[in-house]
Amino acid sequence: TSHALVARAANGEWLVGEAAQMQAHKNRGNTFANLLYLIGKKADEVGKLPNGTVADETTGFIKLVVEASADGSAEECVKKPEELLAMVLERCKELAENHVGGKVGPTVLTVPLVLTPEQRVLVAAAGQSIGLDI
Repeated sequence: TSHALVARAANGEWLVGEAAQMQAHKNRGNTFANLLYLIGKKADEVGKLPNGTVADETTGFIKLVVEASADGSAEECVKKPEELLAMVLERCKELAENHVGGKVGPTVLTVPLVLTPEQRVLVAAAGQSIGLDI
């Protein structure tokens, strides 16, 4: 398994899983967790928004603001939660392929029961965007 954390390091590199967790205490503004619960939600459905999370002005859906790096090598950017979830799923896919020694075939993703049908569709779409056969 992989920790469902995504972060952008000071040098602009994207970190996923354990690497993101290891630097989270130093880089709270650019470390994102609980992505599954933010997918497809509007800001008013969440209550208190986590660090770096804002509502889209036109749709009200949550978006994640990734701060610029201190050395200027990476600019501020805005990502949807499902884009960062795709990074987590890609890391899980890499771990599975390393474990089996080849490509993974059809994939079953288990998600928490509290996710709505719309959120489940977005999770599946995130998996399909990185080449998983879901």
